[in-house]
Amino acid sequence: MADGHLACCISAFNALGGADKVAAVDNAALEEALLAGAQTLGLPVDPASARRLIHFMGELLRWNAQVNLVGRRSSPMEVMERHLLDSIAALPDLSDAGTLIDIGAGAGLPGIPLKLTRPALDVTLVEATSKKAAFMRHAIASLHLGSGIRVRQARARGAPLEEQLPRAEVAISRAVAPLLEWLPLGLRYIGSGGRAIAMLARADDAQVHQAARQAGAVVQSIRRYELPFSGAHRTLAVFRSVADVD
Repeated sequence: MADGHLACCISAFNALGGADKVAAVDNAALEEALLAGAQTLGLPVDPASARRLIHFMGELLRWNAQVNLVGRRSSPMEVMERHLLDSIAALPDLSDAGTLIDIGAGAGLPGIPLKLTRPALDVTLVEATSKKAAFMRHAIASLHLGSGIRVRQARARGAPLEEQLPRAEVAISRAVAPLLEWLPLGLRYIGSGGRAIAMLARADDAQVHQAARQAGAVVQSIRRYELPFSGAHRTLAVFRSVADVD
């Protein structure tokens, strides 16, 4: 990252403080930091998308003061990096997918940021907790995201027909459960030729391949990256069903 971008991002981090100072958030500084971080990660984010992402984050922080969505002590800069940038880090792995189901979406992460950066993507957000589902519905309305995204308040148990949940080209989750537990579940929500994407804090190759073997899947790719400001390590693993490979 260029020195100028780094200076901008550090000053934004220092100035914005914790979640108790939401009213003083400098959206312009956060947008600039987000664009710089996206560039570092090689992500295609334009200024209009950055504005919408920061708008979403503003709603998230306001609700977070009453409903613990991302940790009450999280600063705006931390939320921008650890939740917005980390969510859209999956963009390269979506390729040309048209439908996505976010299982255990929580506050809409990664599903809403992915929708904001890929408007044509059809997204289903699955979340069992009523307050989190209510926040996602509010955010969708506030952002005028239209009919291409929906919230289903349900606990995904691996029976999409009974649960009235769709199968999608991509099922995704950000560390909602240990990989050995989540992967067999996620695979049940993808159609023929689909992919399950697990966004993890850390995982070595042996763990990823073990989870694939136990779930009847194959590993399509493992990608590791660092968040641009904190240097936090992330692993993103993409799986396909063995039936689609044989």
